[in-house]
Order: sequence, then C-alpha cells, then structure tokens
Amino acid sequence: MYHVRIMDRDEMADEEMRMRRLRMLVDLNQAVLMQANLTLPEAFEIMRCTKNAAVALFPDKGDVFDLIYAPRFKRIIRERFVILGGLAGK
Repeated sequence: MYHVRIMDRDEMADEEMRMRRLRMLVDLNQAVLMQANLTLPEAFEIMRCTKNAAVALFPDKGDVFDLIYAPRFKRIIRERFVILGGLAGK
C-alpha cells in the first residue's frame, strides 16, 4: 500500500524555490566548468561543492544528484581535460 502525502501551498512554494536555486546553481557551475581556466582538481571540487549544496537544499537526495547531475558534470570535465582511458568506452 502506498502512502501519498499532499503538500500545502507553502510547502509547494518552498520546494519550487529550492528547485529554482538548484537549477541556477547547477547551470552556473556547469558554465564555470566549461569556460573557466581550471585545474582538474578544481573542476572536481566544483562538482563536489555543487553536490553538497544540492544535498543541503534536498537532504537525503544525494543519490538523485548522482543519477541526474553527476553524469553531466563528469561529461564536461571529460571533454575539458584529457583523462587517460576516458575515451576507452567510445
């Protein structure tokens, strides 16, 4: 049996605000990864900090970040930096 919880307007508004913040944060940090002159460790630090911020906005949803956003960040990093073995699967 499934339990469905209905959110009230305030909860929905709060969730929408947090989603907008997350999208803005992810978009901004992906743009930084694509455009800034970074080292590989700095690029991975941006990805790590973005995940930490996402988890702060949505506690217990780190696995969702790993499924949705981490592959995007990793693709950008792979394209910007020559990572040995990075093209082995292609």
